[in-house]
Amino acid sequence: MNDVDLLFTHCHYDHIIGLPAFAPIYDRSVKVTLWSGHLAGRMTTRQMVDEFIRPPWFPVTMDVCKASLDCRDFVSGDVLRPREGVVIRTGSLTHPGGCIGYRVEWGGRVVAVITDTEHEPDKLDLAVLGLIEDADLVIYDCTYTEEEMEPRRGNGHSTWQQGVKLCEAAGARGLALFHHDPTRTDEELDEIEKLAKDRFAGAFAARDGQTLKFPVSLHKKR
Repeated sequence: MNDVDLLFTHCHYDHIIGLPAFAPIYDRSVKVTLWSGHLAGRMTTRQMVDEFIRPPWFPVTMDVCKASLDCRDFVSGDVLRPREGVVIRTGSLTHPGGCIGYRVEWGGRVVAVITDTEHEPDKLDLAVLGLIEDADLVIYDCTYTEEEMEPRRGNGHSTWQQGVKLCEAAGARGLALFHHDPTRTDEELDEIEKLAKDRFAGAFAARDGQTLKFPVSLHKKR
């Protein structure tokens, strides 16, 4: 298949820095559709990408891309149907500058991508609950622990403990701990994974290059 869909959660550097190195955008045999909704009413998807891929941040502009590029704008809450049989539900997350969470439904499976977002103490985000309800897998922002949160309010990130609470409340089955604090050591991540598993059997620390097969038999909900 020569069609590619890229959906932006938001455009902070740590989430888009790899875009100029994404080989398909330079391949004239490929159609690449870029989607974004976090800047709705402020900047289009095409404007966002043009601002990023240009000098002095990058040596060339988007004109060098030979793929057939299609930029699509949407508004949080829209339901996207990028191709037959695929339904993507969208919702706003709590992050500086705006961010979109996604619920991808295909082939009877549901995967939710919830990054970056910050929760309120002792409160479950209704928008997030709607996106992750009965999901097979929730990829959730677990940058901090609850003990670390207070001085970091306003950074726009959450905790593994909140991820567990949300998954339990929504009846989700798998929880991928994602968006780790870059200062964490492997040993610290192993400990966080253990603590999360003790609370929610479907929890695991997401890793580079990791692949999963559904159903994820090793990560059944208690």
